[in-house]
Amino acid sequence: MTPWLAKLAALPSVILAIAAPAATAAQGAGDEAAPTTNPWSLRLSAELGAGRRDIDIPREGVVQQIRTDLFPLAGLGFALDHAASEAITLGLLVRYQTSVGLGISEQHTDGSVRPLDVRSHRLELAVAPTLRLDESGTWALGASAGYGLQNFRPEAHEIVTPAYSLAGPHLRMELQLGPWDGLIRLRAGPEIQWITHVGQDLVDRGLASRGLGVGGEAAIEVALGQRWAIRASYREMRSWLDSSQVQSFEDVARFVSASLSGKL
Repeated sequence: MTPWLAKLAALPSVILAIAAPAATAAQGAGDEAAPTTNPWSLRLSAELGAGRRDIDIPREGVVQQIRTDLFPLAGLGFALDHAASEAITLGLLVRYQTSVGLGISEQHTDGSVRPLDVRSHRLELAVAPTLRLDESGTWALGASAGYGLQNFRPEAHEIVTPAYSLAGPHLRMELQLGPWDGLIRLRAGPEIQWITHVGQDLVDRGLASRGLGVGGEAAIEVALGQRWAIRASYREMRSWLDSSQVQSFEDVARFVSASLSGKL
């Protein structure tokens, strides 16, 4: 075999010897660049529970008292989280709750009592950052800042019982404890709302168009594997509006519920 034919025959083995280390290095670099976790997470939830509304409405020198029995409620939730760093998570929270089959007894001025179907709604839209206070993530401080709406509306509009909404910006702080590697998570904290929107029916009765709401929420959450969790929570909010009459308006809303959530 001539020398140049011998060199040509050996060329493939030389190329393979040079390319093999380069391919291995490129594969290792690709493995290092590949992200290990996704910083985004989406959680959807559905809940069932019970609620109660106690409302005092001043009108023409007297106070109309609305006291509902415990009523069933249903709700849906949406939470989108982004792990901005090892210690900080930024979230977007949407939560909706509504009564099911709620009715009250409306007392008229002639002494007659009439059953009335009503609906109680609650909507929350907020930004929810969380700060982990230790390396293990056992302790964390959470917040929820956004806009909340609470509604009480008869199915048929009546003169005696008004239909109204109380809405405005709110701020809730939560201290979170997650023992046993986050298998159980406890949350509790106060909430305050500046009521900037009041239903026109209340304003027409001499109530202020601005008010204040104070309350809080407590919850316990149990993880069911990596994606699923169950949660039990209690929430109470007291809202006040000043009045041109002797007594002010007060609305007390209480909700207890259990929810199932799944992480996508």
